[in-house]
Order: sequence, then C-alpha cells, then structure tokens
Amino acid sequence: MIAPVCFTRLYGVVSRFSKVRRKVRYFSFLFLFPVIVALTGCNKPPILIGFSMNFSGPGGGMAVYVRDGALLAVEEINRKGGISGRPLKLLVRNDKGTLAGILEADSALADKGVVAIIGHRNAHDTFLAVPLINRRRVLLVGPACATSRLTGKDDFFVRTTYYNDTLSERIFGFFKKSGTKRVLCVIDRANDMFSLDLFEKLHSCSPDTFYPFYINSELDPEYPRGAGLVTLVAPQAFLFITSPEVTSVMAQKIREAVGDVPFYATTWAQ
Repeated sequence: MIAPVCFTRLYGVVSRFSKVRRKVRYFSFLFLFPVIVALTGCNKPPILIGFSMNFSGPGGGMAVYVRDGALLAVEEINRKGGISGRPLKLLVRNDKGTLAGILEADSALADKGVVAIIGHRNAHDTFLAVPLINRRRVLLVGPACATSRLTGKDDFFVRTTYYNDTLSERIFGFFKKSGTKRVLCVIDRANDMFSLDLFEKLHSCSPDTFYPFYINSELDPEYPRGAGLVTLVAPQAFLFITSPEVTSVMAQKIREAVGDVPFYATTWAQ
C-alpha cells in the first residue's frame, strides 16, 4: 500500500504546483498587460502642433511667455497619456514679425504636417498669416488677436481672446459706470489692426467720450516727445491701446505732463 499512498501524495503536490503556476501566469499577465499597452502606445507617432511668433523683434518677450505656457500644456497632456494614446509635440518657429518671416515659418510648419499653428504675436501679424493658412487648410489659433476684421469669417482662424466688438462694449461700460466722460486713447498705429479697430469701436459706442492721440512706435522712434500735447484735451482718464513697452514709456512721460490722472490699459499691454 506504500506505492498508491506515495502516488496519491505526488499527485496532490503536482496538482497544487499546477494551480500555483496558473496563478503565477495569471498575475504575470495582469502585471504585464498595462506595460505592453504602454509600450504599444509609445510607437504611435506624435501629434504635431506648430508655434509661430516673433522672437527677435519688438514684442519678443511675449512670444517667450506664450511659448513656455504652450510647452507646459504639452508636458501636462503627455503626462496624462496624450490624446487618444498619442503624445503631443510642439514645433517652434520664429516668424521675425515680418511678412516674409511669417510666410516662411507657417509654410515650414504646414510642410511638417502640423494639425494647428499657435500664432501670431498681434492682430497685424495674424492678419498677414490668414491667407496662407486658408490655402494650406491648417487651423490657426490666435492667442493675441482681437481685431474685428477677422470676426465672422469662413476661414481656418480661431482665437482664444476677446474680440474688439466685445472688448469695446466692456470698456465703455466700465467708464460709463465710473462716471468718466472724457477719455484720451493713446493709440499705437504700429498695430492698427488692433489699436485703430478698437478705437473705432469705442468711438462708435460714445463719440463724446473717447478721443484719439496717435503715435507710431515702429516708424517714429521719437514718439514719446509728443506726450506733452495731451494736456490740450484735459482728459479725465487715459486709455493706452499700446504694447507693454510703449505703455511704460508713454505712461511715464504723460504722468510728468498731467499729474494725477487715472491710467488704464487694454489687453495689448498685459
């Protein structure tokens, strides 16, 4: 009876060993499955997104900030698995703030197969890019373009900021509520696609409230010299429709001329 007993014990050991081995295979599969899926996802090509702004001319500081924000967003999305398992990749180009540079940068990004381009630094540069974008059928996402001249168009441009129709109503509402009846608008025509467009909208809201004071920081490097002329209007407030750099210079010069008069700025100066 020794042999049958030994066989029975051996069978039990083998049976238990087989069950353990099946459990090991099962848990190994559970562990390896997500790894396999992750490795498979790594082989998927990235989704390419273009970034086109002026890094080398006036307003280059803004381009750096917006680019860094876009890079942070890409990193955050990729840490969460990307989009449909595909990582994002940001391709950055310097459009140099010129028509030639804008066309060259956006064409190069379109040739790379980007699904969209984030750009450009202002309304003027964005307006120059739109015809090319429409021909190449690539989405252009404008983070800093508020001109109403691109509103309601059947094109490939979208924006992430207020447009001037809405912005002018909000600004007028603010001054009306505060009882301010005479506002001198410092308008930099270096970006008149935004600045002049916004002033025209403001003036249409209330012609007796908003008055223009024109400068052109791009064509006239001595533009601050005219700041003393603002005293002729005797405004109750100033509205700067100018870039951050121009706002800082003109605000200092005008403050010296008029003293304690409230200063306000638009989104361009942020």
